Amino acid sequence: LPDGTGIDLMRAVKETLPTARAIVLTSFDDDDALAAALDAGASAYLLKSVRGAEITDVIRAVAAGRTLLDDRTVARRRAGHEDPTESLTPSELRVLDLIGEGLSNREIAERLGVAEKTVKNHITSLLAKMGLQGRTQVAAWVASRKNSGWRAEPGH
Repeated sequence: LPDGTGIDLMRAVKETLPTARAIVLTSFDDDDALAAALDAGASAYLLKSVRGAEITDVIRAVAAGRTLLDDRTVARRRAGHEDPTESLTPSELRVLDLIGEGLSNREIAERLGVAEKTVKNHITSLLAKMGLQGRTQVAAWVASRKNSGWRAEPGH
């Protein structure tokens, strides 16, 4: 792009249209590129080696509200990070914990004093960062950790 990067463009679009969903199709197969895309709000991160039919499936899934990463990316992120919450922001950690308590997006927004859309954005980001595909997986993940005394706190 003549005036910046795709990441810059994605950030600008998200500022103007917070409900916009972005799919990154790239040849960059590294953690820094993935992290930048996720931080900018990407809903999917795919390598250009993906087949055409898979792209169609991803577009449909993202349009339906899901966040997706290809299997190799998820495996690489999990292998490189023993704790999948280590890259979460303090706000994302709090949302993670409140999902584990069974709160709805509206209840989480009220508890945190933020807009419900902000909660949805945090959920989209934490799903992508943790390699999970939905709220149910988040709740199950939190429940499995709470039995051992885990608590979503920054710097835990």
